Formats: sequence, structure tokens, C-alpha cells
Amino acid sequence: MEREKLFVVAFKNFAVLLIIIYSAWTVGYSVYKNYQINKVVATLKENIEKIKQENTDLENMKLFYQTLTFADIEARRRLNLKRVDEKVFSILPDELKQKSELIAQTSKASENKDDNQISSQDPNQYKWYQYLIGGKI
Repeated sequence: MEREKLFVVAFKNFAVLLIIIYSAWTVGYSVYKNYQINKVVATLKENIEKIKQENTDLENMKLFYQTLTFADIEARRRLNLKRVDEKVFSILPDELKQKSELIAQTSKASENKDDNQISSQDPNQYKWYQYLIGGKI
């Protein structure tokens, strides 16, 4: 009888231990799953905030694209247009600047040469013909 009591007590202790271990495992697993779910929820909330920010940015861009300012900017950029009262300066790179200066110098030199030739050699009627028609005889 003593032995049976000892066996029953040991079995009860073992059953209680199993229940405690199972409860601890269940609670731990629930806490871990809850942590994972909270992590996913936090990630989704961040994504929602990013998407909301993108939506507001897109709305602002949409409103900007509907304004006359945007039409003015695009006309300037794509069509190379300017306002009526606006002065435009073009800044050339050094290489183009040197070429344009060389062309300007040669054209001035040729104009001076042509002017000198016309004024000194040609009679007056040829000068008038060249002035009116623009060609040489």
C-alpha cells in the first residue's frame, strides 16, 4: 500500500510538472507569436505612413502640375520659350566660346576687307547694285 501511495504521489507530481511545463511552453509560445505579430503590425504601420506621405506628395505634385507656373516652367524647359519682358543670356562652354570668338573675328575681318575693296575699287553704281541686290556683278 505504501508503495502504491508513493507511486500515486510520484505520478501526481509528474502530472503537475508536465502541466507546469506545458503551461510555460504555451505562454512562451503565445508571447513569441504576439511579439512577431506586433513586429509585423509595426512594419505595416510604417508602410502605411510612407504610403500616406507618398499620396500627399502626389496630390501636391498633381496640384502643381495644374498651375500656370508649371506650364510656364515646362514651356521654358521643353520649348525654349521666354516671357515677353524677359532677357535671356546664354553661357557657352569655353570651347564653343572660343569658336564663336574666332568666327566673329574672321567675319569682322572679311567685312572690313570687303568694305575696303568696295569703297576703293568699285565705282558708285556697283556699290549701289551690291547694296540693293546683295550680289556681285
